[in-house]
Amino acid sequence: MEQEHIRVALRERPLSESEKEQKMDHVWEYEGTRMSLRKREAEEYSRGHKVSLKDIQHHKLQHVFLEEDNSALYRQEVQPLVRQGLAGMNSTLMVYGQTGAGKTHTLLGHQHTAHRRSTSDLGMSFGQSREKGVLIMALEEVVAAQREEDYSLECEYLEIYNDKVVDLLGEEERAIEVSEDT
Repeated sequence: MEQEHIRVALRERPLSESEKEQKMDHVWEYEGTRMSLRKREAEEYSRGHKVSLKDIQHHKLQHVFLEEDNSALYRQEVQPLVRQGLAGMNSTLMVYGQTGAGKTHTLLGHQHTAHRRSTSDLGMSFGQSREKGVLIMALEEVVAAQREEDYSLECEYLEIYNDKVVDLLGEEERAIEVSEDT
């Protein structure tokens, strides 16, 4: 199997308790790795934006993860990146989405989403979350591997928001200057 350099996977955020109480539902539907708006939402969108239903795009992804648990996402998409990093290769995981899309839930897990703990608290919560995020699983795998042999590892946990880059693992959250190579 040929290795792909860039992969696109979707992790649908589980509905929150308040969304469930309001009897809300997801607006996307999936057929394998094909994603499209549910019929009702597509009709509303086409009326509001004056586009025909046939013009509303469908998206094809490498993987779609609908489970509330992050384990399958970690095994299929993140763990290979961690193992590449442990083998000395550069790896990057980019998580993208609008506010409320589930990025924090996916990275840090249920406990951190529910309580919005600070990143300085990460090391003290291993194994306590009812559902771990993929970042926590990756850190656990790196720590376990470190016990087996010596190596050096550098990590960055960056947030890009409103054109500002912030180092979330730094002593204090401060904007990072971005420059281009010429």
